[in-house]
Amino acid sequence: MKQKRNQEVWAIAHEEKVSDWTEAIERRLQSAPDERVSFTELCRHLSMPWVEVWLGLLLGGFELGQRGEFYQAAIWVRCPKL
Repeated sequence: MKQKRNQEVWAIAHEEKVSDWTEAIERRLQSAPDERVSFTELCRHLSMPWVEVWLGLLLGGFELGQRGEFYQAAIWVRCPKL
């Protein structure tokens, strides 16, 4: 059952062009002067809907982090290759 769900998720993800999203995210992170970028800045720079950026981050193996208080801090994104 779990394996079938995983296959269904990946089938949907491939239909949604996740590889395009992850490539766009990776290009942005590699061109960023700092090693990390905030999630909101990333969405704004890529001009992509936040849900596409979020799924691209989760499925693309990017490093996510947070500093400060749980409800007040930004989510920071970093490319593991950097």
